[in-house]
Amino acid sequence: LAGEWLAAAGASTLVHGHTHRPQSEQRAEGWARHVLSDWDCEHTPARAEVLRWAPGGFARIAPAEA
Repeated sequence: LAGEWLAAAGASTLVHGHTHRPQSEQRAEGWARHVLSDWDCEHTPARAEVLRWAPGGFARIAPAEA
């Protein structure tokens, strides 16, 4: 279903977050999915990454690096 929504919007990348299974994947259907971590700064190590877009693509940035 997500692939259909992306195609309808003319997009090829889905970014969503607040999950306990952060990952990036290139789907066989031709679109990419980036899942951000949950935001728990009291956890050790802290989990509150962001995704930064740069000319070379997306980069995950951990709290200490932001």
